[in-house]
Amino acid sequence: MRTRAIGRTLVWRLVAGAFAGTIAVAATMFALSWRVDHDVAVLITPGTNDVAAPVIAHDMPGYRIQAGAGHDGQAVYALAREPMHLHNAGQFVDRPRYRTQRILLPVLAWMVHPQGGGRGLAVAQWAVVALGVFLTGLGAGALAFALGASADASRRLALLAPLLPASWVCLGLSVPDQLALGLAMVALTLDTQRRHRSAVACAVLAVLAKETLLVLLLGWVVARGRATFVRLFAVPAAVAFTWWLTLRFVVFPHDHAHIFEIAVIQGTYSTLRDLVTGTAPLAGTVLVVSIGGALVAVVRRGLSSPLGWAIALQLAFTALLSETILGGVWNDPRATGPLLLLGIVALTIPCQPSPDLAELPLELVNLVA
Repeated sequence: MRTRAIGRTLVWRLVAGAFAGTIAVAATMFALSWRVDHDVAVLITPGTNDVAAPVIAHDMPGYRIQAGAGHDGQAVYALAREPMHLHNAGQFVDRPRYRTQRILLPVLAWMVHPQGGGRGLAVAQWAVVALGVFLTGLGAGALAFALGASADASRRLALLAPLLPASWVCLGLSVPDQLALGLAMVALTLDTQRRHRSAVACAVLAVLAKETLLVLLLGWVVARGRATFVRLFAVPAAVAFTWWLTLRFVVFPHDHAHIFEIAVIQGTYSTLRDLVTGTAPLAGTVLVVSIGGALVAVVRRGLSSPLGWAIALQLAFTALLSETILGGVWNDPRATGPLLLLGIVALTIPCQPSPDLAELPLELVNLVA
């Protein structure tokens, strides 16, 4: 295995870069959210028309909930109040089976604030999302170095990754997308270092945060071989499927909510149309940059590169998403976050990386593990 004579300096630069990027985004989004209502309750984006409104009004007396539907953070909050009693919590969630499939963030928020609901739980939920943003930066930088990037390029990537659009949106809504992506990037990094058990654990947590990260994991294992497929895809997929069965037949057997996240090509077409007409330029711009960067990465690095298949499958998955997911300024960056980050990481590593993987400093491996 190829080795590099680096010390703790790189470790701390990666950590410092990821931390600096996270602090910049988190502080900005907290300040912007605070200006809306001068109350931390706004961090979970509640709305009067959502089924979670009654429990939020009960838990946070004195807070005037904004009119409208709100956004996904309030559903996470409703589950985090009592994740051990999902049937009860599900009464205050719009689509309980769909929401509880992504159970990791509610559980972690509850672990940080196990006293129940209230403003403390809202802050705990938001803080866990911020941790996910940090892991995204650290995992991206470490993975790039393991795949052959220079120390300086890896450090810059650790700083850049938390500054991408998905981080701003996730911290604005308190949703789990960056937590899932960060855990997945850490899992890939650990896999390159032959820390297989820790890699599997992170991969399982990633799909419990957001099940669609299985697409990224599948792309990675296609390039890595059969043994990696079994441990880094089959195990997380089995866990996610078992959890789905439990929710479908045990916890919420009567929940048959319509799935409106999938519509082949329609979402991409509608978002690009809105960009051209000026109806929703920001969402369309994020989509174009994500797809464009990914295509450039595939052309310049090829499918045989370590991230080639991961990018290709993520592109195919993006084409399956509906207008609801790709068309909104608060949804599109979340959906395209993995695609954009994979493209950037792929362009950071050498055009012809060494067939061997770089050894990371033991301190860094232990940190992410």
